[in-house]
Amino acid sequence: MDDNSSAGFVHDSKHPLPNNDKEADRLQAVHYFLKNIFQSNYIAPVQQILKNNSAQVLEVCINDWNTKVIPEIVRVSKPSAFFELCELDVHSVNAGPIMKKITNAEISLGSSRGVDSAIFDKIGDFLLANKALTNINQQQKYCPLGTWGGESGKMNVEMFRDSCLAAQSQMAKFMNITSQEFEDMVNDCIKEAETFRTYSKIHLIYAQKIAPSISV
Repeated sequence: MDDNSSAGFVHDSKHPLPNNDKEADRLQAVHYFLKNIFQSNYIAPVQQILKNNSAQVLEVCINDWNTKVIPEIVRVSKPSAFFELCELDVHSVNAGPIMKKITNAEISLGSSRGVDSAIFDKIGDFLLANKALTNINQQQKYCPLGTWGGESGKMNVEMFRDSCLAAQSQMAKFMNITSQEFEDMVNDCIKEAETFRTYSKIHLIYAQKIAPSISV
């Protein structure tokens, strides 16, 4: 068994993140972080709908948004159903040189595997182009990265560190450095963010499936 397999990485996967219990725990922590940022589990106007026992929530995490995911979500959704997408922007605001180096490596690694790291910049256009959707709304939140940003900033640091270290072996190999050198770079980046007052940008967008008109 190779190092990637033992660490929980899926063979031939496009993504540098593992598929194991530790990664599941990290994603759960990300959920609570985003809930704290938006002060809600969702922004779509579905509170009354969810109180109806017949309403169901389906969580989807996948790529190929324009060609597969959005058309399939629309296909299986009932008329008037809402769906909501949330994504952390790959680019940070007020990024320092170390952050830019890590970000550029992340983008290049994804690109080498056919992953579009800037996909969320295009999702709004994908939704607008889908004639079965209406009521498209988008929000952006900016969260400090560092202790200077209070509790949210501290949480964001943990999310950033855990995300980077989850992909540590893949990123280190791609950047032609050791795993320890990459970990040191991440720690230096966190210190740098305190000086530059770096922000993370989070996108949240929802849309509603058009209900067919009823002929009288």
